[in-house]
Formats: sequence, structure tokens, C-alpha cells
Amino acid sequence: MNEASSNDDGQISKRVQMPYQAYFDESGSSDSEVYCIAGWIATSEVWKEVSIQWQAMLDEHPRLRFWHTKEAISLRGEFRDKQVWNRANRDARLAKALEIAMSNDIMGYASVIFAKDYKEVFGHLDKKFGWHFYRILAGTLISDLGKYLIEKDPAHPCEVTFDENQTHFSAMTSGWRELVNSAPIEFRHLLPSEIKFADDRDVIPLQIADLLAWDLRRSMSAELAGTTYGLPWPSYDDQRSKFVFLIHNKISLRSMLTGAQIANMNPTVLNITL
Repeated sequence: MNEASSNDDGQISKRVQMPYQAYFDESGSSDSEVYCIAGWIATSEVWKEVSIQWQAMLDEHPRLRFWHTKEAISLRGEFRDKQVWNRANRDARLAKALEIAMSNDIMGYASVIFAKDYKEVFGHLDKKFGWHFYRILAGTLISDLGKYLIEKDPAHPCEVTFDENQTHFSAMTSGWRELVNSAPIEFRHLLPSEIKFADDRDVIPLQIADLLAWDLRRSMSAELAGTTYGLPWPSYDDQRSKFVFLIHNKISLRSMLTGAQIANMNPTVLNITL
């Protein structure tokens, strides 16, 4: 999409909208209480600025080579040196990481399934369809991302990158084209036919995706256990809060399965065709 803008001479020039890029990470395994895919979408121009800010945060003393939220919380990995890291300076660094995520024009997206609900509704189909809970998560994200892109930039396909260090790499690779081909025609052209995979140690937006995915799964698991946990994100009524959380419970999952049975189709596809 092109937008007109005026320069200092009063002349009209064309400013080309930068294409959007989305970065996602998974959190949880087959024995987790919560299955989650989460990440962020922004223009390539915004990601450049965010990456500069994030790298500056990593380069502060004590320096970090990369960010893994699990390591930060447990004071292991990059945070294992007890001579330089403690809870106080870890919390200070974590606060800076959250501030970077919230103060920039990046939209957070997450798709979540409660394992108990999934197993009750879809568990008997696992052997037939494999780990399709992961594809339900991804399909839901595709649908909402498509709607978001129609509003933001209907002229450029979005680039989508997942962390390569994930449990369901093969399931996502094999299922992506099927998911995209099942998307509504009005935004199918905005979705890439192939997704990219990268190491989050080398790609800063994936580190920010890890921040959201890990915390969301951990906080929702704590809620199921009747406890509280969560990183100090701004509250939902904070104007900087930019999240879309897609939560699948028994009701929505049963609706998917019923619709799939009526249509005689794979339920992993149905969620983005309804």
C-alpha cells in the first residue's frame, strides 16, 4: 500500500508501506498442561528499530549473547554466572526486555489449547491425525493474521518465521501449505506458501517471541493449578497492551470437531475455513 506524504519543499512523494514480518515460538510439549504458539508481527522497518534496542539491552553489563526467558527465570544458561547475576539485576534486565516489547509498534499474537480439553475432545483421533493440536494452533493464527494484514497492508505478503528449535518442526513444515490453501481466498495471497525457520539465538524477534510464549504458557498453567505467576506485563487496560490471545476450550474444540464430521474433513483444516 502506498501513502502520499509531503516533503520540505511541499512536493508530494510516495512512501511505500514496508511488508510485515511475523515471528513465532512454541511452548510446551505433549505432556504439558497447556499448548501454546505465540509471537509478534510488525513491519520490517519497526523490527529493525526493535532489534537495535534489544541488542543494546543484551550488550549491557553483564553482557548476554542472546535471550532465553527460561534461563533468565531460573538463572541458568546465559544467566548462570553467580558472580555477576542475581535476582535483582536479572529482574532489572527483564523489565527492560518487557519495556522494549511494549513500547514499540509490534502486535502480540498467541494461540492456546488446554491439554485436558484437547485430549477429551480430540484425544481419540491422535493416532489418525498425529499432533494436530499444533496445527490447530497454527491454523488459528493464520486466520487472524490474514484478517490483520487485510487491514494493515493488503498489497504485500507477510513473511512468517518460526524458531527452528521446536518439537513439532516436521508437523508444521508438512502442514503449512495445507493450512494456507484452506484459508479464505480474500487473504490467502497475503500468507507465504512456505514458512521460514531460524535459530532464536541469532534472530532477535524470535527471542521476543520466546518471551511471550514461555510466559503465557507458564502463567496459564499456574492458573490451572490455582496459583499465580506471570511476568510484569502492563495490564490489559494499559494503552500499550497490544495482544490477541486465541484461547481454545472444550466448547470451541467440540465445535471444530462437529463441523469437521459434518463436512467429512480433517479437523486440523476446519478451524481456518469456518
